[in-house]
Amino acid sequence: MILITARGTTIGLAIFVFYAQGNMAVVDTLLTLLGYVGAVNGNVCCKEGVRGKAVFCASCAAFFAAWGACHMTQG
Repeated sequence: MILITARGTTIGLAIFVFYAQGNMAVVDTLLTLLGYVGAVNGNVCCKEGVRGKAVFCASCAAFFAAWGACHMTQG
């Protein structure tokens, strides 16, 4: 569980830093890559038997990945 938290914190800090620098293209790229992270996380949660968490994680990741893929942060 600590590894998952460390991964999420690292990605979140990277998004924060690039957003603060005004580099929105990188923010959108990182958000798009969260789709992969969410898909893997949802798959693992599903295999562990926590289907509600799997659906929630995958849905949230899909939303943010779509946001990034549509370049919504860049405006």
